[in-house]
Amino acid sequence: MPGGVIRLFDVWPPEQDASFQHLRAKGGFLISASLRSGQTETGITLLSEAGSNVTMQNPVGWSGGINVKDSSGNAVETTEGPVSENGVLSWAWSTKKAETYTINMSA
Repeated sequence: MPGGVIRLFDVWPPEQDASFQHLRAKGGFLISASLRSGQTETGITLLSEAGSNVTMQNPVGWSGGINVKDSSGNAVETTEGPVSENGVLSWAWSTKKAETYTINMSA
């Protein structure tokens, strides 16, 4: 998580499918995600163990924005974060301790 931004599959070969469950990220987060056919699949989950702010780079293969919902299905407000050196957007939001968030690509 260089620069405080979570990057999913940023350096993984896009032609190689991959997935992980409960990968620990700096800031007290556990993340689960999958990459298929060069695109991060929707339904990324992020568990906030500490209840802090999070910034996530637009997942590999996604264009536009993201849609974040808490465990009750309520929409979570996100703000556009920094743009990486290669021009990829990031999104930021505040999390609550012990809350699980689901991240999907905006329609």
